[in-house]
Amino acid sequence: MSSITIQQIDRESPLYKGVFELREKILRLPLGLSLYREDLGEEANDLIFAAVGDGVVTGCVMLRPMPGAKLKLRQMAVDDTLQQKGVGRQLVAAAEAYGRQHGFKQMVLHARTHAVGFYEKLAYQAEGPEFEEVGIPHRVMQKLL
Repeated sequence: MSSITIQQIDRESPLYKGVFELREKILRLPLGLSLYREDLGEEANDLIFAAVGDGVVTGCVMLRPMPGAKLKLRQMAVDDTLQQKGVGRQLVAAAEAYGRQHGFKQMVLHARTHAVGFYEKLAYQAEGPEFEEVGIPHRVMQKLL
């Protein structure tokens, strides 16, 4: 695969289908869930970043503006064949750069517990106790931008 580029896209982009399918494959199907059965109306104002190589979506992350100059990083997914190859780091870097450029002061997220170490390496700090979301344990994490 050629180099990966990070692109901000919208739902009208031809790449959005790849983002949706990647989220379904990586984030929902392993849990016995499906985005096709979820109300995605709350995502209407989310910002979407896609990692793209050879025209194929290999990773994605969504950002939701929150009160108090916060951005919520959500729905982070990287194709399993490319995990631990820097794609996730590139996506987070692009999300943080967007946040800083647009006046956001803090990035917050709900990390699956197995991903806490990934975010800690990027200077995110876990807060509060573990909690359950979509049937699996998570931690709230944050980083000042």
